[in-house]
Order: sequence, then C-alpha cells, then structure tokens
Amino acid sequence: MTATNRRAFVAACAAAAALGSTGRALAQADTTRLVVPFSPGGTSDIVARLLAAHAGPLASRIVVDNKAGASGAIGLRAVAGAPPDGHTLLVGNISTQAIAPHLHADRGYPGIDVFTPLALTGRTTNLIVVHPGTGIRDWADLARHMRGAVPVSYASGSNGGSPHLSFELLRQRMEWKAEHVAYKGAGPMISDLLAGHVQIGIDNLPALLPHVQRGALTPIAVTSARRWRGAEQIPTLAELGVKDYDVTAWFGVFGPAGMPPAVAEPIARAFADAQKTEPVRERFAALGAVADPLTGEAFARVVKAQYALWRDVIREGGIRGS
Repeated sequence: MTATNRRAFVAACAAAAALGSTGRALAQADTTRLVVPFSPGGTSDIVARLLAAHAGPLASRIVVDNKAGASGAIGLRAVAGAPPDGHTLLVGNISTQAIAPHLHADRGYPGIDVFTPLALTGRTTNLIVVHPGTGIRDWADLARHMRGAVPVSYASGSNGGSPHLSFELLRQRMEWKAEHVAYKGAGPMISDLLAGHVQIGIDNLPALLPHVQRGALTPIAVTSARRWRGAEQIPTLAELGVKDYDVTAWFGVFGPAGMPPAVAEPIARAFADAQKTEPVRERFAALGAVADPLTGEAFARVVKAQYALWRDVIREGGIRGS
C-alpha cells in the first residue's frame, strides 16, 4: 500500500468512526428514559410500562428505567439532575411528590420545585375495612368505637403511605384518639387483618376489595369524594358527613424543572392521550384505577395543593419518616 493510499485508508476509517459515533449519539438523543423510582412489578412500574407502550409517537423511544431505593429518592434525583430536554422523565405518585418530601426533608429528599409536572396519569381510592369479629357494621358503629376514652389501633401497609395518611387526616378531622400500626407491606397487614390480629385497616381498594366481596372483611367507606367503579355499594366518607374529604392515590409523569413549553407540552399530550386508549382503560379498570388526564398547569395545581395538604397533616400528626 502506497503512502497516499495508506493516508486515504486512515482517513476513510476515521470518517466511518465519526459517522458511527454520530449515529450512536443521535440514537441515544432520540431515547426517552422513563424513570420509575421503585422496583419492577409494583403499581408505579405497571403504570409506567402500560402508558409508555401507548404514548403515541413517544412509544417507540421510551425505555423504562427502574431506580429503586431511599423511598424513591434515588430515582427522583436522577431525573431532577437531568437536562430539561425531554429525554429523562419520572413516573411519580402521591407519595414521592407530596408526602415523602415532608417525611424525609432532613435527608435532602427532592421537593416539587425541582420538577416540571407534565401529566396526571391515573388515580385509585383507599378503603377502610374492619374484621367482622369487631361487631362494627358501618360508619356509625366505627365512629362510636373510635370515640372511646382509650386510643384505638388501626393498621396500614407502611409508615407515611397514602393509606396511613388518609386515615390520619380522618382522625384529625374527627378528633379521634388512634394509634397507627405500620406494617412492612400491605400483604402482611392484610394477613393479620383477616386473622383478626388487627381490627381496623386501610389500604388501596384493589388490595382489599376481593376480601370484602367474599365476606372476609367489612367495608366502611372509600376515601374518594365519589363512589368507585366496581365498588359502587361502598359509601364515601364525604357522603357520610366528613366535610371536604377527598383522598385518592394518584400517579403522574414529571420532567426536570425548567422544561420549555415546546418540549413539555407534546410529552404531556402523549401521556394524556395514552389514557384514552382502550388497552389502557381496560388495564386501569383491572387495577381498580381510573384515568384522569390532566396536564400542564391544571396538573401543577393538583400537585401544589397535595403538597400543602400532606405537609399540614404530617406536621399536625407529628409523623416522622422511618
């Protein structure tokens, strides 16, 4: 090979390498990472993968990335520190965006100011139940039971979760004396509830409804303002007389703070439209969830209101993160 040919060969190799590098960079830039701050298989993960698969033009670009740990803080920090270019998104929920920042403020848990709310992506309600052996049959019986001189215990699947704080808000509104028993997961709590080791429990409706339907647990009320699809026979706390009471566990998509509207709006629209597709609606129904495709400022107002509500409930209840 002559010197001239050798120089041409080297130049061609360099050009090919540059083209390959550029192609990889473009492919990487065209990928949208959807961070789930919990392990695979949970509700947040299911919602993320379901919506990602039906997010219109975004669907082929989305890669779901599970970053669990530190009550969700690891995943949240990964998104909060990313460029606001639409290529790194978060599936957050009532816990990560509105509750945990107050419970773990001393650990530097990311607050709502470091995120751009894009789209609300669904809600489910919580359900208060009792063991049939208590003799409590309805709300009136429960209210009488809770007004006794001795504090009554109630259980949920975690400390500081949506079910726990739903009941804490009720306790504050009703001025009851009650002690919370926090389990490490809904499964162990429900097992003890079914066995009668605890008398009163609260969790997301889908986890408890099968036991209600077979008569193993007695339903008292759902925490949402409206009766829930699939459980229309169960009254709401609001209709039972608890004024201005409306609590749902919600999910949403967020980006880093500072996303320009030209980037944020198409992404928000894609996730809102995904909730209107039949596969998503059917899967949500199976999960006991409902679509609620709020976007932009409307969703931001929900997040701010929830952040303030749970800050006040946590402060009044003296609740600390575990």
